Amino acid sequence: NGVIEKYCYDNDENNCTKYGGLYEWTEAMQYVTTEGTQGICPSGWHIPTRAEFRILESYVNDEAVKLIDVGENMNGYTPANTSGFSALFAGYRRIINGYFNYLGLYTYFWSSTEIDSGNAYGMYLFSNYSDVSVSGDSKINGVSVRCLKD
Repeated sequence: NGVIEKYCYDNDENNCTKYGGLYEWTEAMQYVTTEGTQGICPSGWHIPTRAEFRILESYVNDEAVKLIDVGENMNGYTPANTSGFSALFAGYRRIINGYFNYLGLYTYFWSSTEIDSGNAYGMYLFSNYSDVSVSGDSKINGVSVRCLKD
């Protein structure tokens, strides 16, 4: 329909301003299933692939503190953001029940790599863990998007 549809945590626009929107995978991809597609990203940028997230994971030696904004709270860890990635714990929206969860504790970024018709890969960071995880999630959940320059 030409309108980029997103969720704001707790349906509060202030959360979209601070943390960005939460998107279902098909919306983030603009209904294209090709890896590395532009999706909702601006011209000259694209939704990262699983392989590109793995490169980032390797670059920071699997240390999430290097990706987390210094203003975020990590239980027992000190965010350093030495990568400049500046991740915020934006939480997510579960489409099954419409609940928003984990604001300030968790963030997940879609990749453009499908697992199957119902799931896709992404990268998640959790305030209680020091590592980076690239794993799958249901495409119908609302999560963050981080664009990568072409």
